[in-house]
Amino acid sequence: MKGILFCLCSITLLTPPDPEKVMTDMLAKLTNIQHVQYSYQRDVKYFSSGIEDKLSGTIFLQADPNEKIIGFRYQWEDENWKYVYNGTEKFDLDKKNQTIEVFHNISPEQFSYTSIFYNSFISLKNALPLLIKDNDVTKAVSDTTIGQSKLIVLRLGIRNKVIGHLGDLRPLTTKRTINYTILIDPVSYLPTAILQTNSVNQDFIKTTFTQVDATVAGPPEKSWYFSTYLTQFKQRVQSLPNTLISSSETGPEWVLPEFGTEKKISLTDQKGKIVLLEFWIRNCAYCQAAFPELSKIAGKFKGPNFQLLAINCYDTKNSIAPILQQHAPEYQVLYNGLKVADAYGITGYPTAVLIDKNGIVVYAGIFNALKLSSKIKDLLAVK
Repeated sequence: MKGILFCLCSITLLTPPDPEKVMTDMLAKLTNIQHVQYSYQRDVKYFSSGIEDKLSGTIFLQADPNEKIIGFRYQWEDENWKYVYNGTEKFDLDKKNQTIEVFHNISPEQFSYTSIFYNSFISLKNALPLLIKDNDVTKAVSDTTIGQSKLIVLRLGIRNKVIGHLGDLRPLTTKRTINYTILIDPVSYLPTAILQTNSVNQDFIKTTFTQVDATVAGPPEKSWYFSTYLTQFKQRVQSLPNTLISSSETGPEWVLPEFGTEKKISLTDQKGKIVLLEFWIRNCAYCQAAFPELSKIAGKFKGPNFQLLAINCYDTKNSIAPILQQHAPEYQVLYNGLKVADAYGITGYPTAVLIDKNGIVVYAGIFNALKLSSKIKDLLAVK
C-alpha cells in the first residue's frame, strides 16, 4: 500500500483542466474505440480481513453494434484459462484439464460479476456518463510524473456507492466514500491504472493496463468459434442456466453445517418462521460490508418468528474463521453451501432470499438492508 501511495503522491500541479472535461474526453476516447487489446492486472488487498488476491491476463475487446446484451465481444486469456464471448455463445476453456464448456441463452446477469471487467475499460466507459452528471461525486484533476511518464490524475469520491463490473453504480450497505484515483495517458487519453480505496480502512484494489493497442488486428476469426477447439478440448456437459429463484416459488430444502458448532441446520428446522438467507463468499467487498447491516437486522427482528442465516457458498471453514472473528456476526453462519446456491440460482454476492412462514420466496435479489427490513416488518405483521 505504501509503495502505491508513494507513486501517486509525487504530483506537480500544472494548471490542470476541468475534471468534467477530462472525464468527457476520456469517455469520448473509450466510446470511439472499435477494438483494443491490453494486459490487465488486478491486485486486491483487504487489510481489514487478511484477503489478498491477484488476477492477470490479456484481453481483446471488440465493439459490436449487433450485440444487444453488453455491446461487445471479447477474448480473455491467462495461464490457465481462455474465456470467449462471440456475441452469441460464451465458452470457457480450461487449459489444465483440456475441457471446454459452452453457454447458450446468454443474459446480462452472466456478466455482472465477471472479474475481468472490474475497474476496467468497460466499467469505466459505462460509469463515466453517470459520474459526470452526478453533482454529489467529488472530482479533482492534477498532473504527476511517474518514472519518465507524465500522467493526468483524476480523483473521484463516490458516497455510499461503488462502480460495478459493467459500470453500474451499486449502493453500499454501510456508509463510506469510495475513492478512485485514475491515471490517464495525456496523449491517448486512455486510463493506465485505477486505484480504489475507501474512507473507512486501508483496503484497496488496483488495476493496471499495459501494452494497450487500439490498432491490433485482433484474434483470427476462427478463434471466436467453439467448434475450433473441439479437437483439442473435451466438451463438458453444459450446466443448466443459473436463474435466480423467483418470488412465489417454494424455497428448495437443504441441510448445512453451522460454523462454530457441531450442529447441522436445515430449512425444515425453520418451518413456520420468516427466514432471511444471505449468500456470501470470502473474497467479496460487498459481503464484508454487509456484516454489520445483517447483525442490525438480526437484532431488530430477534424473536421466535424470524431467523437470519448466512450461507457461505464455497470457502473452507478455516478460511472464513478470521473474517467471522473480526465481524462477530450476531446470527448463524452456515458453510459448504455451493449446492444450495446452485439450487437457488445464485450468481453474485451478496444475494438475499427472503422466505415467508409457509416456505414461499417473497424476495430474491441484491442485499438491500432497507428493503429487506421493510419486507420483514410487513411479513411479521401478518397473522
